[in-house]
Amino acid sequence: MELDQYIGLFIDESRENLQKLNESLLKLESNPGDLEVLNDIFRVAHTLKGMSKTMGFNAIGDLTHQMEDVLDPLRSGTIVPNSKLIDVLFKCLDKLETLVEQIINNEYSDNLSSTKDLISDLKDALSSSSTGSAPAVEVKKEADQAFNQYEIAIAFEAAQKGFTLKEVTIHLVSDCVLPGVRSYMANSALETLGEVIKSIPEAEALENGEFEKSFKLFLVTKSDNKTITDIIMRISEIEAVDVGDVDLTALNSSYSASIQSVPSNAEEKTEEKSIEEKETIAANQTTITKAMPQTIRVNAGRLDKLMNLVGELVISRTRIAQISNELKENDLSSAISSMGNITTDIQEIVMKLRMVSIEQVFNRFPRLVRDLSKELKKEVNLKITGKETEIDRVVIDEIGDPLVHLIRNSLDHGLENPQERIEKGKSSKGTIELSAFNEGDNILIKVVDDGKGIDPVRLKQIAVKKGLMTEEQTRNLSEAEALDIIFMPGFSTTQVATDISGRGVGMDVVKTKIAMLGGTVYIDSKVNIGTTITISLPSTMAIVQALLVKVIDETYAMPLNYISEVIEIYPNQVKKVQNKEVIVLRGHTLPLVRLQDLLSVPNGKTDPKKPLIVVIVKSQGKSVGVIVSQLIGQQEVVIKPISKKLHVDEYISGATTLGNGRVALIINVNSLIKKNKKE
Repeated sequence: MELDQYIGLFIDESRENLQKLNESLLKLESNPGDLEVLNDIFRVAHTLKGMSKTMGFNAIGDLTHQMEDVLDPLRSGTIVPNSKLIDVLFKCLDKLETLVEQIINNEYSDNLSSTKDLISDLKDALSSSSTGSAPAVEVKKEADQAFNQYEIAIAFEAAQKGFTLKEVTIHLVSDCVLPGVRSYMANSALETLGEVIKSIPEAEALENGEFEKSFKLFLVTKSDNKTITDIIMRISEIEAVDVGDVDLTALNSSYSASIQSVPSNAEEKTEEKSIEEKETIAANQTTITKAMPQTIRVNAGRLDKLMNLVGELVISRTRIAQISNELKENDLSSAISSMGNITTDIQEIVMKLRMVSIEQVFNRFPRLVRDLSKELKKEVNLKITGKETEIDRVVIDEIGDPLVHLIRNSLDHGLENPQERIEKGKSSKGTIELSAFNEGDNILIKVVDDGKGIDPVRLKQIAVKKGLMTEEQTRNLSEAEALDIIFMPGFSTTQVATDISGRGVGMDVVKTKIAMLGGTVYIDSKVNIGTTITISLPSTMAIVQALLVKVIDETYAMPLNYISEVIEIYPNQVKKVQNKEVIVLRGHTLPLVRLQDLLSVPNGKTDPKKPLIVVIVKSQGKSVGVIVSQLIGQQEVVIKPISKKLHVDEYISGATTLGNGRVALIINVNSLIKKNKKE
């Protein structure tokens, strides 16, 4: 059997299962007697064992097999897991992650001795766990086996036509590597003898192999027990089959009770209801017996290529539309309009394909916080909200490391130890909040802690001491500007570099990474109250609606989702406050930015008698007026990355090709607003 073609699938599914294992172990630590969580952990370990054994990764298979042996007495309630045992299970998880990463990097060696110490630790931890009954937990019995009204109707009507309802219990061999496949084969085999009206567990769980060693199928058939047994035993890796008749007496009474509960004045609707019931039964039956996965895995590179092609299609459409406007041909304009609608639909579908939930990034942090809080001897409550928020896959791939850095900083530098917090009148347990939400076409991610906060005065002192700024420069800084010192390259408040504090790697790394993604990072902090760090990112890195503007002879694009309005003002309306240009708009002071000066656009002077065009942009509740020379119009633009050397103090986030073939730079509006919010 050639297994190389399945290695990608193995890696993807292993990562998913390891994440599930991580989440379940965290739940088990907080509730050691939760039988459902224990069963989840056992199922994941069993799945990993089967997959790895099939692929020939025996070190992973042996370790997961030993984990199963440890989990067995936990599930039976004879052993209560203690902290030592859970710590060892976490170490096993870390080892499994390491082994999977080695497979990805083509560094895997199937050396069984690499897991020998962990297996020994597992056995020691098991023997040290307390013996006795685990805390009482409500166990789900096979009351789940109860038939619903439609299944009862099928069985009852089938019995009247001479059919029998059979309960077929199928036992797989202990080392079955693909239980989901066997269950599907068994279901298909029984379908040749009648109708499978119910399964335990449900169809989806069967297909995913989420059961231990046996499962049940309920078959309406005229075949005898031997025929059923023979057809199932032809399938490999089936150890035994138990076939029995289901007593229809109870089902009959349940069905009769449901019929008797119908009001007497509804008799004339019996035939109509019967038809509807049969249609519903048929639909349910199709769902049960024909359930198939509704998602497929697609190589990310193919999605990127598709996105690039759609981008080129958008550029070509814009060019053709421009030619059409010049030719003024009605038929051509009509055809282009139709093509525009189609390309827009294609574009929306492709954009949605690239969007993924930020949950896959957030899910790594409960474990990170758990391990670091133990190491730092701090009590921490992690709150996560907005995991369902969707963001571009490109952003997902890049945002993880900056968030890890921020969480580590909050734990190490932000939160005080329990004794300090009590002395300050706080709860001994600190809180870190991680949230994500949409703001227009942007995604905001916030990391909030209720720790000691950041002292701007201390930041200034450290900046002077490290030679990053002069004392004169620090005197003129506002509080917001002083907080931004933390983003300067080489700045660190840590006296001694540690693994937790990032070994001297400062917040400038976070800022640089966010800027590369076309976003910005803000910091707000109050001493002894806490710190809030906000990351603003575009929800998509591909195609956006933009307003094209001219500054002298240069064309620029400004993302439309940031623009609140466009106004005209006369030069004499511009005032200066603290040497900064502002205007008063509807009773509020609005800072102004001249794009020509900001981007050093040459050869241009403004006519003092002509009105100024001001594009008002807004983000994070802050507004700035951007003075431009001319408005060109609204257009969809395809964002293309450009070399960092071409960036002007981060005010450029990318470039796009216009319909006439010329290149326009895309303004990073967040940077403009951040630059002026403190002015």
